Amino acid sequence: MISLTLTFALITAPPTPGALVSKMFARYAGADKLSGSIQFKQSGAERTLSISTLIQAERPHKLYVKQSRPDTKQTAIIAADGTMFTYEMPDSIAKRSGDRLYELQNQRGVVYTVGDIYTIGLPGLLDRSPVLDTLIAKTAHLSYVRGQIASLAWKDGDAPEAGKNGVVVGDWRAYQNAPVSGKFAVTISPEGDLLNWNLKEYVAVPGQKPILVTSDWSVSIKVGDSGNATLFRVVRK
Repeated sequence: MISLTLTFALITAPPTPGALVSKMFARYAGADKLSGSIQFKQSGAERTLSISTLIQAERPHKLYVKQSRPDTKQTAIIAADGTMFTYEMPDSIAKRSGDRLYELQNQRGVVYTVGDIYTIGLPGLLDRSPVLDTLIAKTAHLSYVRGQIASLAWKDGDAPEAGKNGVVVGDWRAYQNAPVSGKFAVTISPEGDLLNWNLKEYVAVPGQKPILVTSDWSVSIKVGDSGNATLFRVVRK
C-alpha cells in the first residue's frame, strides 16, 4: 500500500503534469485488486490491427490476462491462482497448437508474485504495452516506462480544471537515452485512473522511409475490484 507520507505528498503536490503521472503510477502500484479491459488499436501504412485485453489481479499472487486478436483469431492467456500458473509458449520454442507451459508458483520456497508471473508470461502476449506495465506496476517495468518518457507537458499548455481529467503530452523514445522517435498523450482522471494512452512514433523500415505508426489504448480498469474469481483458476489440460 502507499504510505501516508506519499499519499499526502501526492494530494498536496502542485498541479503539474509530472505530479499527475506520478499519481497514476502510485495508484496502480498501491492497488491490492484491479480488473477491467484494454482496447488496443494500431494503424500505419494503410494497415490496422486491434487487440482486446481482459485483465484482473489480486495481489500478491493471483493474475489473469487474456488477449484476443479478432482478425487472426489468436488468443494469449496468463493465469495464476496462487498455487500454479500457466502461460503461452514463446515463439522461440517449437510448439503445437494449444501447447502451454505450467509451473508451480512456489519454487524452492519463493512464491512468485503478480509481477513475477507477468514478466515470465510477457513473451507470449500479443500486446506488450506501457499500459500493462503501468497496471502491473513491477518496479523494473515502471522504470522502463519512465525512461521512455522524454518530456512532460499539459495538452494545449493548460492544467485541467479541478475535478476534470488531465491530458499529459510529451516526447517519446524507445528506451531511456534513445533519441526521441515520437509523441505520446495520456488521459488521467483526477483520482489517478489511466483512461487512454496514445502514441505516435516513426518506425524504421529497411529500404523505405520511416512509417508513422499510431497506437491507441482505451483503458477501463476498476481499482479495488478483483473481477471474476473463477478466471484465476488454473486447470491443466
